[in-house]
This record gives sequence, C-alpha cells and structure tokens, in this order.
Amino acid sequence: MAPTRILVVSNESGMGLGGVPVFNQLLTEGLAANPNHKVDLLYVTDSPQSHGDANVHTVPPVEGENKIQTILNASKQDPQEFGLPARGNDQYDIVIGHSRFSGPAASAMQAAWYPDAVHMNFLHTSPEKLEQAKITDPKDSAMVQMRTEAGLAKVEIEKRILSEAPVGVGVGGALTEDIRRIQRMTAQAKSWHDLMPGGETVQTFIPPSPKEQLNVLLMGRMDDHMKGGGDALAAVKHLNDGGRNVHLTIRGANPDKLNETQAEADKLAGGAGRVTVRPFTKDKQDLVNDMHANHVVIMPSKTEGFGLVATEAAAHCIPILVNRDSGAAKFLQDPDRGAAHLGRDSVVMTPEDASQRHIAWADAIGKVADNWADRKVGAYELHNVLKNYTWENAGTALVEAGMAAKDGNVRGSKQLQSGQVKFIADAASLTAPNLTTGQSVNNQPPAAPVQGSPQSTAKPSVL
Repeated sequence: MAPTRILVVSNESGMGLGGVPVFNQLLTEGLAANPNHKVDLLYVTDSPQSHGDANVHTVPPVEGENKIQTILNASKQDPQEFGLPARGNDQYDIVIGHSRFSGPAASAMQAAWYPDAVHMNFLHTSPEKLEQAKITDPKDSAMVQMRTEAGLAKVEIEKRILSEAPVGVGVGGALTEDIRRIQRMTAQAKSWHDLMPGGETVQTFIPPSPKEQLNVLLMGRMDDHMKGGGDALAAVKHLNDGGRNVHLTIRGANPDKLNETQAEADKLAGGAGRVTVRPFTKDKQDLVNDMHANHVVIMPSKTEGFGLVATEAAAHCIPILVNRDSGAAKFLQDPDRGAAHLGRDSVVMTPEDASQRHIAWADAIGKVADNWADRKVGAYELHNVLKNYTWENAGTALVEAGMAAKDGNVRGSKQLQSGQVKFIADAASLTAPNLTTGQSVNNQPPAAPVQGSPQSTAKPSVL
C-alpha cells in the first residue's frame, strides 16, 4: 500500500518558540512516526531543526517581514524552489495549516500547487475568548470595545480560512466546538475533527508526600495576564493567611526582570518565602525537575485552547488542577476518552465573578493536600489513560479523518484512545446557520455516531 503523503505548512516550528511552533514540531514528528506516512514540513527558518522522520524544507526569512507573510508569499513561487514536488495532482493527499498563522499559506499552496489534496486547518485559540480574557478592567469601556473588535476581526480571519478548508481541526473539545460554530457562519457544510494532543511516555513517578508543606507549580508566561498568575498568588496568600503552609513556584518570568517579578510576587503572596519565581527556560529537563519537586501543577488561565502543560504534568503522575474553560477540562470530563471519572477533582469550577476566582483556586489546592492519598491514585490512573494518547496516535487519527474527507462527504470525527476514530454524522452543520453567531436556526438533536471508521467501534499587568 502506498504511503499517505502529507505536507505540513508552518510559519515557525520548534521547541522554545511558543505554543503553536512547539505543537507543530510534535505533530509533525508524530505524523512521521507512522511508517505508512510520508511527511514533508515547510517552514520559515535559516536554521532548521530535525523533526523526527519528516523531511524538512525551508523558506528563507525576510528581514523585517513577519514570518506569517513570508510563508504566504512562498505560495506564489514554484514549490520546487523549496525542494518540494512539482505542481500538479497526485503529489500529496493532505496539506496541513495552522489557523491564521499558516492557514492562509496552506490554503494557497493547496489551491495553486496540489489541487487534489485535502486542506486540513487547525484552530489553536478561541478568537473572541482570547481577546475577552485580555480585559484587565471590565469597567474600561474603551478597552472592552477594543478587545471585542479585535476578537471579531480574528473570527473573520478564521472564518475565511475555514470556508476554504474541507476539514477544520480543533485541538481538543473546546476548540472543536469553536470550529463547528465558525464553520456554521460560512453557510457551508464542512467536516471537522477533534484531535487529542499527545503526551510523553514516561515511567511512573511517585510525587513526594506533602508532609508539612504543599508545593504548587505554575508553568506559564508571567507577563501574560491571561495565564492567571495573579489569581494563583492571591490563592497562596489566602491559604497561608488561613494557616496552611503552601509554597508556589512560578516558571516563566522574563529573565531580565526576574528580581522585579519576584518582589511583586512576594507582595501579592503576602510575604517572602511563599513563592519562588524562576525564569523562562527552553531546557525540557528544567521543567521535568520542576514537576518532580512539586505536589500539584495548576493551570489557572482565564481561558486556554487546550493546555498542554496539564497533560505533560499528568503524564508524569503529578496531580493537576485546570481551569474549566479549557480543552484539558473538556478531556477530563469526556466519557468517550477514558478520563471522565477524574474530572471532578481536577477541574476547578471558577465563578463568573472574577474577584472570587482566587477563592475557588485556594479551595481546590487545599483539597489536594486534604485528599493526598486519593489524589495520588487519581494521578496514576490519569497517567495510564494518557499512555493511549501519543503524538503518533494523534497523527494516525488525523490522517484517517483527512482521507475520509476526500470522498466529499461531510462528517465529524473524534480521536479516541490508541488512535481510534469515532465518526459522527453532523446533521446540524447542514442546516441554515445564523451567520453572525454560527448557531443553527433550528434545534437539531445532538450528532449521533455512525459507522465509517475501520478502527472505530485587579492584578498588576506583570502578573
């Protein structure tokens, strides 16, 4: 059987470059790990990195030009200039792009270079939610208007890309819901796929006992209000002021402002010794050491498309707490994916009142210490579930969904354990939508499984 030929298009790819570039590297390596796949990666760089068994092709960076524009401009050139096959049919089966970052380029390359390939476009963030979460003062009408308009502008970009891509791919259940909503805005019937990101395959790790002090880890950029660092610090203050001995480690500060950030964190946590701020690192072992030195990893983001930090920690048998508005929370509560019985303890149901978020986080952190024996067992169970979600599994399921779209039929699909795929007859996407909200104008029942898969059965801005 001939291998499935896949072209992955990205503006950036590689570790230490941010969420989407890291995701692209891991996905590309996972796709290439399957011997039945032939994978080419095209991205903008002058210092290419290895991506497993994938063939790496590069577009030279242009000084002063955004790489999103550079990869888009490459679509106007001959693909052979980048070492890719000549234009024409029967060269690739699938072309993959990433949201507004490389989705337009992937769409243009598929249309101009390889017209019979299926374009699959990923959505990595929820456009409106992302902008709403950046609002630091809800009473500031100018800020609210600016962020609302920015969110709507990003929706328009995603809508344009998804109107051209036969298959929209959400990273987890939360973003898949957004994919389906935006697809309905296009008034076109489109297929969608719900991908579960892979995790590391690591040996069982036994977290240390809390004993006299509970150690909590937050991994995320501390100059990003959305990551919830302020809420985490307020929670630690609340716990310690109430007699608990809780220490927070924050990994992700700007190295040039480390002392300043540490002083600010001490102030918000209620005193020195309650929090340790560490600089951003590209060294994976630094992050592993951080995880192994703590009892629980928290993800208090205002909103998170998925939240790979959570599954990375869970793969190491570390108890996790995630915000309810995230793909990780959807995974932990999804009966199809094997971890729903763990969701109650791991998902923090924060209130709508932003001033009370830290109380919800404090309560959840305190319960980890109070129920340590049970949380260790739960972490071990989740660790075992995640063994069935590797990047190779994710790539295998993604390709199955893409190849199913080549027949022109519209269907939804969802990755399950071990790379299996559940296909879904998405009747709701065939109805006339409200073009503003993406909601169907009639009340269709929930989509039903069908046969079709051979495998399926007020905080400072610095914090």
